Amino acid sequence: MRFEQPLAWLLLALPVVAVLRSLVRGAPRSRLLATVGLMPRAGEPAAAAPRRRVPLSRALLALALVVGTAALAEPRLGPVSEPVPWMVVVDRSPSMGLPAEGDLARHALGLRLLADELGRGPHRFVAGDEPGLEFLGSAPPREWFEGPPRDEPDWGRFDQPGTWWLTDGAPAEGPLRAGLAASGGPAVRGLVSAGPLGALAFDGEQLVLRPGEARPGTYRIEPGIPGVLAAAVEAWAEVRGHEPAGAEGAAGLWVRAVPRSEQAVGSTPAEAHALEGRGWRLVGSGAPEAAAGEPIGYGEGLAIQPGVLWSGLAAPVTLEGDAAAFAVAVASACDRSLWPGPDVVALDERAAAGASVVRPGEPRPGAETPSPELEVPLLLAAALLAAGALLAARGGRP
Repeated sequence: MRFEQPLAWLLLALPVVAVLRSLVRGAPRSRLLATVGLMPRAGEPAAAAPRRRVPLSRALLALALVVGTAALAEPRLGPVSEPVPWMVVVDRSPSMGLPAEGDLARHALGLRLLADELGRGPHRFVAGDEPGLEFLGSAPPREWFEGPPRDEPDWGRFDQPGTWWLTDGAPAEGPLRAGLAASGGPAVRGLVSAGPLGALAFDGEQLVLRPGEARPGTYRIEPGIPGVLAAAVEAWAEVRGHEPAGAEGAAGLWVRAVPRSEQAVGSTPAEAHALEGRGWRLVGSGAPEAAAGEPIGYGEGLAIQPGVLWSGLAAPVTLEGDAAAFAVAVASACDRSLWPGPDVVALDERAAAGASVVRPGEPRPGAETPSPELEVPLLLAAALLAAGALLAARGGRP
């Protein structure tokens, strides 16, 4: 047996006080008499002191208080087990960083709604755009909502019991089994694109061109990138008016190499492998590492994600075919991947998200089955004992 409210046992002081008062009232009081003749003679046995008895009414009242205290402590007969944490799928798209109420971001308001419904946790937070990224706690790290833009989750794969969706606007096809905590939020003004030629802003109703707010992008090329790819990226940056980023700080586009696997590092160079595109062909000295994201060409060696161009090519790399076609393919990929900054948010992300919505789903699977509650029977027993104490007091029973 365990007790959900163990501090309630402090109320046991009440019956202890009641019993002590009964003993004090029942104790004989000594009196000093001046008549010597009334004093017991030497050698005569002294009269036995009267026994201290607790009145029946007071004993029943003390027992009623003990039973009532046990009821307030909420006893449980089931075993103690750790609850299964809720899985919270987090929307990390750019709109979650926009304000919902005053300066409160949409993701912060959504977490507040979730805490009001489920408590502080800990909960199992899962990044909807990257399901392998998890965090156990009362809220996901702040870094989850920083950096380049991310896609909204594929909500359908997370529609299951014991799961909550944390987002800003309720999806068109809402959950059937999962819970939903949507912060809502009004339309937000601001930049929707920016580049060397100017910026495009949303004023709440329409798009406004701002030629005077030119903002060149920044890029960084990691050491070890094949020369033909680095040259194509630098040519794209020169034409677009972008600038190289410093050694530290964020970059709008980071050209990075996919870490080589242990097997690839320890093996001897194998036969040449090719990555092909429309009119061009890259030939490397070994099999390329798979690059996650949107592929460049018909293979796995090059891919882009928001703010990153991944290269899994095994150097040295030789370019065959139309070099101009390869440069155009790389430039187009860089244009799609370039991140202009955290204040630039796409127009559809700045749209109004509606009102806040909190809708519970199905309970957690495998959660502990509640044990029978004993509060009601104990309270009834305490009431009967209290009634017996009252009857005994009225009947004058000692």
